[in-house]
Amino acid sequence: MAPTKKSDADRIHEVNQLIDTILADPELGMKMGRRGIRTDLLTQGKVLCRQAEQALRDVNATYSDFLSSEIQMKQAERKVREGHRCFARVLRRSLKGKPALLSELRLNLPTPRNRDLFVFAAAALFEQAFHRSEIMEELIGKGVSLEQICLERIRFVELAASESEYIYCRNQMKQATFRLKSLKHDLERWRRDCLKAARAAFSGAPSSVRRKLLLD
Repeated sequence: MAPTKKSDADRIHEVNQLIDTILADPELGMKMGRRGIRTDLLTQGKVLCRQAEQALRDVNATYSDFLSSEIQMKQAERKVREGHRCFARVLRRSLKGKPALLSELRLNLPTPRNRDLFVFAAAALFEQAFHRSEIMEELIGKGVSLEQICLERIRFVELAASESEYIYCRNQMKQATFRLKSLKHDLERWRRDCLKAARAAFSGAPSSVRRKLLLD
C-alpha cells in the first residue's frame, strides 16, 4: 500500500516540532550550532512556520469564499436564464419578420451555453427591453408585465454583481495559494538544511535521540 501523502498542515507541524525539540534541549542546540544551525536560523524557521500557518488559513478562507461566490453566481445565472428564455420566446415569434432587430437583441442565434457569451447576449436583450419603448411595448402586448420587465433587469444587474464578486474571490484565492506555495518552498528548503545538519551531528546517536529529531 502506498504511503499517505502528508498534508500541508502536517508538514508545517513537523518542522515546528523539530525546532521546538532543538530549542528545548541545550545539548541538541549546541551540537546543531556547530553544524551551522544557530538560534537565529531556528528563529527564522519559526517565523516561516507562522507565516505558512497563516497562509494556509488564508487559502482555506479564500477557497470557502470562492465556493460561496460561485454558488451565488450560478443561482443568479439560473434566474436570468429563465427570464431570458421567456422574453426570447415572445420576441422571436413577434419579431420574426424583423431579422435586423432580432440580431440587435442577439436573438438571431440560439442562446449560448457559455456563461460569458450568455451574459453578453442577455445584456443586449434586457437593456433594450427596459430602455427601448418598441421592445417594451412588444413584450407588454404579448402579456409580459412592466413589473416583470423591471424584475428581470434587476436580476441581470444582480448577476453582473455576483460575477464580479466571483472573479474577485477567485483572484484572492489564487494569490493566497501562490503565497502558500512560495512559503512551502522556503520552509522545505529550510527543513532539508536543518535535517542535513542534524544527520551529520547525530549520525552515531541513539535511536531515541534520532527519533526526537525526526531522523528515523
